[in-house]
Amino acid sequence: NFGINNNGGTAKSQGLEWTLGYVPVHGLKFTWTGAYTDAYLTSPAPAVNGVSGDRLAYAPKWGTSLDGEYDWAAFASYRGFVGATWSYIGSRDTDFGSSPSGTAQVVLPSYNTSDIRVGLENDHYRVTVYGKNLGDSRGITYYVSSGAPGLNGEATIIQPRTIGVTLSAKF
Repeated sequence: NFGINNNGGTAKSQGLEWTLGYVPVHGLKFTWTGAYTDAYLTSPAPAVNGVSGDRLAYAPKWGTSLDGEYDWAAFASYRGFVGATWSYIGSRDTDFGSSPSGTAQVVLPSYNTSDIRVGLENDHYRVTVYGKNLGDSRGITYYVSSGAPGLNGEATIIQPRTIGVTLSAKF
């Protein structure tokens, strides 16, 4: 199997992106980021089986993230921190003609993830204990049909629940 990237037809993409921050008290901050995207073909793209009006591949209409973090003076020159992030990726369409037989785009379902972190840092070092994708969401980031009936094919799934520790040093 091999793939080919190809240009063809014309498309329109318009939308809105935002980042809002709020600091209610010293050390506590909240951030809300997101995007609304309306992206679709405006003319046929026959080389990739796209027709006018098809949504552009892998471009969700909605995506958003909420993050909160609190930090405080811990001891000596170290600061403690604790935070959490929730993210949402909306439904997306796959490539045009996502199978060798040129079947229509498949809609990939939306998914959510939740992450947490806690740690200590100073001007030179940072140690973080984290949990990513705590709900063990199985969000699909890529799919290609095998051409067989149904949703038989290959898919790429987001990283499963992961617990870990990082240690960073600045030089």
